[in-house]
Amino acid sequence: MTDTSMMSYHEEFAELEPPDNAEEQVLACANYDDDYIYSMEDMLDEFNELERQKEETEREKSELCRRLDEAERQNSTLRKAQMTIEAERDRALSDLQIASYQNKYSQREALKSQAADDRDQASVQDQLVMAKLDLAETLQNKDQLMNENIKMRRRVAKMREHLREAQATVMDEKHKYAKTIGEIKMKLAQEQASREDLEIDLQHAIAEKTAVQKEFLETVPRRGSLYFPANR
Repeated sequence: MTDTSMMSYHEEFAELEPPDNAEEQVLACANYDDDYIYSMEDMLDEFNELERQKEETEREKSELCRRLDEAERQNSTLRKAQMTIEAERDRALSDLQIASYQNKYSQREALKSQAADDRDQASVQDQLVMAKLDLAETLQNKDQLMNENIKMRRRVAKMREHLREAQATVMDEKHKYAKTIGEIKMKLAQEQASREDLEIDLQHAIAEKTAVQKEFLETVPRRGSLYFPANR
């Protein structure tokens, strides 16, 4: 520090009572540094807390992704169930058509037998009775098949309704998960910005502390100078 700047420093702080010795000046500087250290420690604590919150948010994001994958697997299972139901319905319809063809064939065979055995009345009557019994059994089987078909259609309708409800639930969950993931991404971006701001503030604080220390060292009177006699 030059003599001119030293005189200017002395005039600026002429009204303040200077310390009695250099030790008090050093202690005053140390107290000033402690304030800066505490401030930096607070910022470091806040920085560490943001890091912890970021890790917790990442864990929440992983959990939501896992739940989304589980919903996708459930949706795949429901699709497979729908395909199975449709296959069972097709088989039931095919069995019904086969039974109808068999019924028609039985009726034709009964008529042929009746025409062929028309010369023998007794035999024809016996065959007619047997044909009627077979026809009644066939009609009964047809009614049973129709009832089974109605029941199957009702079951298919109920399963389709359950499937639609499940698909709607899956879609709602997808929308919720997508919304939640979007919010998490936004939160992560905000936390990243806050972290960068804290890092910048920390660098500014360190630079300011370094500048203050340097200024203090430049303004402390040196031994042998006008304000620091050599015999003290």
